[in-house]
Order: sequence, then C-alpha cells, then structure tokens
Amino acid sequence: MENEKHTLTEAVAGIIDNTQEITHHTPSPDERRQYRRRAARWLAKITTRNKEVVHCRTRDVSERGASISSPYDFNLNAVIVLEIQVSYKETRKTLRVLGEVRHRAITKDSFILGILFRDASDGTTAFLQQYANKLI
Repeated sequence: MENEKHTLTEAVAGIIDNTQEITHHTPSPDERRQYRRRAARWLAKITTRNKEVVHCRTRDVSERGASISSPYDFNLNAVIVLEIQVSYKETRKTLRVLGEVRHRAITKDSFILGILFRDASDGTTAFLQQYANKLI
C-alpha cells in the first residue's frame, strides 16, 4: 500500500509539473489588444495540419483575430485553418483564415483559444473591421 501511494503521488506530481499555469496578469503594452473586438457567437471549425477538424464557436472577433470556444485544447503557436460561418442580419458568408493560437485558457466546459489571423483576404479583413467597429 505504501508503494502504491508513493507511485500515485509521483504520477500526480508529474502531471502537475507538466501543466501550464494560467494566472491573471496585467498585460504589457505589447500584449494589449490593438483592434476593437465585438461579441459574435458564430459556428466555426478548426482544421489542423493533420487534417483533423474540430467544431467550435466564436466568442468575439476583431479584424485580426478571434476568441474561440473549443472542446479541445491546442498548443500555443499551433498553426490552424479557421473557418467561420457568419450569420449577421441578412449576411451569410464563410470566412476562411490561416491562424495561430496565441492564447489559451480553460473554463468549466471548454477551452478558450485566442487566434491571431496570419493570413486573411482583404474582403475578410474589411468585413471584420466593419463588424468589430459597429459600422454594419
């Protein structure tokens, strides 16, 4: 019993040591958002380099990024293809961007991913800029 307890403690310690602690901190000027964000609860899907598809939902968007609620976690700096199904007023369109996971956090029922858009069409950027700034 003593050996089992010691082994369990080592196993738990190993897991804890390999996790990333998420703490609240005041962002530096370089980390602060440069673009206005706006809430948007649109269906989305992430496609990985391995062609795995994860269905998720946007929380908010800006012209250069999005906050995504995902059932799966991703590594920081992971490069993904993000497809967003926009449904706003009479507008129905699909936006497709190349993104990078820049932030991640865990909530009670999902993972929150901060995606930086690395490559988006001019039309996508223009639409998101207008939407985020409440011009449409």
